[in-house]
This record gives sequence, structure tokens and C-alpha cells, in this order.
Amino acid sequence: MAQQAADWPILLAGTLLLRPYVFVFLAAFLVLAARDLGWRRTWGWLGWGWAVAYVAEYASTRIGIPFGLYHYTGETAWRELFVSNVPFFDPLSFPFLAYASYCLARWALGQAGGRVVIADIDGAGAKRVAEAVTEDSGAEALALPTDVTDADSVKAMVDRTLQAFGRLDILVNNAALDPKFDAGSAGRHSATFEDFPLDAWRQGLEVNVTGMFLCAQAAARPMLEAGRGVIVNIASTYGLVGPDQRLYEREGQPPAYKPVTYSVSKAAALGLTRYLATYFAGKGIRVNALTPGGVFAGHDEVFLERYSLRTVLGRMADKEEISAALLFLVSDASSYMTGANLVVDGGWTAW
Repeated sequence: MAQQAADWPILLAGTLLLRPYVFVFLAAFLVLAARDLGWRRTWGWLGWGWAVAYVAEYASTRIGIPFGLYHYTGETAWRELFVSNVPFFDPLSFPFLAYASYCLARWALGQAGGRVVIADIDGAGAKRVAEAVTEDSGAEALALPTDVTDADSVKAMVDRTLQAFGRLDILVNNAALDPKFDAGSAGRHSATFEDFPLDAWRQGLEVNVTGMFLCAQAAARPMLEAGRGVIVNIASTYGLVGPDQRLYEREGQPPAYKPVTYSVSKAAALGLTRYLATYFAGKGIRVNALTPGGVFAGHDEVFLERYSLRTVLGRMADKEEISAALLFLVSDASSYMTGANLVVDGGWTAW
């Protein structure tokens, strides 16, 4: 049965009486949004948010199209109003959700007050990235040449960070040897497992595993002193499932293989994550892993098509989708997570 017109005063009265916090949120929204957007744009957010929400609510109540968590009927209006009323999924909340999305975009660019250290063995490259971070977001960024396989170099990186900023709250272990398979790399990764060089095996594990170990070890000391900290180890879908070597085949080119060191080291990253999470239990340090799927970075059409066919969502990731997941893991939004692996792979591992 469709909701009767007489139900609307009941719903409105219940909304106002049962949820006085709405007015507090409204005041906070107006102040914060006006500070960042100006009053004219603020009223635009408010007006459009309510308009869209109420149109959708009308569709839900009048013609029976479910919308979010709201789909009232005359028979169940009272029960749902008092029992199932979830505040952040109603028309009054839409402007706040819209503004929250705006704020999240800014924070993902480093404007939440974060100060960033870019550590890489390529000092010039690290400097370019740090300058780009500052230019794009206004965040203070420091570039430090660092060899993650050298304990002294890693210690110096942490010391310089503490000298510059006085604290170290977050470590993102992202350094790794990750062979590329673009047109310029043809013929460079043709070693079969049977003939994989021992030196390449040692180098891959030294960078991808020992480097992660050394950075976590050095960063943990100031975190323990502070009684807080977050470590995120970047893993890979190939640490969960074996590589699909068919992705790297090209007609007229020598066979190419994703090397064994990559899969082994990314699986090790997950083991290290769980070990550190339990080791630091009760000490204020959370440790999680982030497992991204393939991120589009100008891949050729053959690779893009083959990769997309292997994912449930039918595409590669955008870099912003991975940075948003990382932001979640390093923020208090994930304060009840440790020892976990957040998989953002478009469904690659769900088949």
C-alpha cells in the first residue's frame, strides 16, 4: 500500500522531535562549508542536496522505488520511523554527505595537515615528487634519498624526519622492485623460473622484504616512544593468487614472465603485517596491509583489455581509488583495524 498523505506530518514531526541533532549538524555544516566554499556555494550544496534527496524520497514513497534505507508504507511508517530510522541516509543528511565528500577529496591531497616524507633511492626523483605534492596540495613535503636495503640509510631517513617534523606517525612501506612490461621493456623479463638467476632472487627479496623489515624496525622506535603509530605495508594481488602470465604475452616478442620474487615478496608482506600487528599489541601501533589491483598508468591497449577481462568491475583502478583506501588505513576511520589486509582489486581475487 502506498504511503498516505496523512503520514507526512507524522514523519516530519518524528524527524524533528526524535532527531534534534539535525539542527546541530546543520549549524556546523553552514559554518564549515561557508568557510571553505563561501555562502553562495554553501546554499547551493544545501539546496541541491535536499532537492535531489526529496525527489528520490518521493519516488520511494509514491511509486514504490526503493531508495537507500527508506521505503515507507502506511502500514509500517511508525515502526520504521522509530526502529529502522538510520540518520545518515535520509534527505536531511544529504547536504552533509555531499560536503563530507568534498572534504575527503581535499584531505586525500594532503591538506588535512599531514607532512609527507618521500624516501627513495632516486634522490632526484624523490625531490620531484615532493615538489609536486607541495604544489598540488600545499602540504609540506621532504625528499630524502634512501636505500631501504641499508640499515644505516634507513636509520638516517627516520632521524632526518624527526629532526624536520619532531614526530613520525605513519609509515607506508611501498618501496619494491616491480618489473614493468611496457613496450620499452620488451625482452627484459624473459627468464623462466627454471633459469631464474640467484642474484636476481636475492636482490628482489632484499628490496621487497628486507627493505620493508628495516623501515618498519626503524620507524617503530619513535612510534613506541610516542605510544602511537600506523604502519601500512603495500602488498599485491599476486601475494594472494598466482600471476596470470598470459597478460604479458605479446605476438612477435620473446616470452615474458612476472618474476617469482614479486609474488613471494608480496606474500611475505602479508605475513610481516600479521606478525607486527600482534607483536605491537597493546602498544598503540596498528599495522595493516593494502593490496591494490593494477592501477592504470598508460598501459598499452592489449594489456588493458586482457587485464580488464580478468576483473569483476571490468577495468583497472584509478590512482585516486588506491589513495582513498590508503587514507582510510592511516586515519582514525580504521582505528579498530590491525593485522588486516584491505583488498582493492576490482574483484580480481573474487572469481
